[in-house]
Amino acid sequence: MTQLDDRLDNLLRGRKQKGRFRSLKEYDTSPHSGLTDFSSNDYLSVTSSESLRSAYLERLANSPQIFGSTGSRLLSGCSPAHSALENRLSTLFNSPSALLFNSGWDANVSFFATVPQASDWVICDELVHASVHSGLRASRVPPEKRVIFSHNSPEGLEKVLQQIARDPSFGHNSTVFLALESLYSMDGDMAPLPLLLDILEQYVPRTRQCVVVDEAHSTGVYGEHGKGLVYALAEEGGWAPGDGNRRGKARVDVRLMTFGKAVGCSGAVLLCSPTIRTFLINFARPFIFSTAMPHSTVIALHVVKALWPLLLIFIPS
Repeated sequence: MTQLDDRLDNLLRGRKQKGRFRSLKEYDTSPHSGLTDFSSNDYLSVTSSESLRSAYLERLANSPQIFGSTGSRLLSGCSPAHSALENRLSTLFNSPSALLFNSGWDANVSFFATVPQASDWVICDELVHASVHSGLRASRVPPEKRVIFSHNSPEGLEKVLQQIARDPSFGHNSTVFLALESLYSMDGDMAPLPLLLDILEQYVPRTRQCVVVDEAHSTGVYGEHGKGLVYALAEEGGWAPGDGNRRGKARVDVRLMTFGKAVGCSGAVLLCSPTIRTFLINFARPFIFSTAMPHSTVIALHVVKALWPLLLIFIPS
C-alpha cells in the first residue's frame, strides 16, 4: 500500500465512523423485479413506457447518427439535431434562448463559475444544490460577496439584502444574483417565489438583478405541460422589454431544467437571454471542453418532448 492509499484509507475510516460512507449497490428496478422503488427520480415512469420505447427505436432506425456526437459543440459536435432541440426547448418553456448541457451539475457550475463577476453579489438559499457552490468557488466573486440566507425565509433574505445595501462595495456596477430552487429535493418544499422576488425588488432595481431558479425537480410535473413552477407563476424572463412573448412580471432571468428525473433521460438545458447564452459558449469551461450530448440522448429527448402532452394528461396545469 502506498502512502497515498494509507492516507485515503484513514479518511475513509473516519467517514465510516461518522455514518457517511457511500458505496454502490445494484438494484433491479425493472417492472418484473417485484420491487417498489421509492427512491427513483423517474416520477412519471417514462423510462419504462412502451409507447416511448417504440417511438425511440423507430426514430433511431431512421437516424443517420445514433452514437457519440464526435466532439464538443464548438468543434464537430453541434449537429442540426442539437440546434433543433434547443429551439424546441426554448419554445416549449417560453424562453428567448436555450443551451444544452450534459448534466444539471455542468450547467450550474458553468453558469456560476462564469457569469457573476468580481463586483457582483450572489445570494443563495442555504439548501441550493452543491453544484451552485462548486461553481461559485471557481468564480471571480470573492467569498465575502457570496451570502447564504435561511431556507425559504423571506425575513432571512431581507436581512441579507439590508446588509448588502449598507456595504460600501455595493456600487452601481454590481449585479445581485439570487440562486433558488423551485422545488427542493430533500424536504420536498417549494420556494415562496413571488414573495422572495417582491422582497428583492424592494432593495435592488430590476436592471441590477439576476434571478436563477433550478427547476430540476419541478420540470415535467408542475405547470402547463410540465413547464415548471416558474412558468406556472408566469415569472419566466430573459426577454427584451416589450417582447410579445413576455408573460406576467417575468422576473426569473435564468432557469435550469434537467432531463434526468421526470423526463426520464439525461442532460439539462439553461433557459436564458441570448447574451447569457453567448457568454457561456465563450467562457464556460465545462461547455467548451466537454464532448457534446450524444445523438442517442438528443433523439430520446426529441421523442419524449414529442409525446409530452400525452404523458402529462393526468398532471394538472
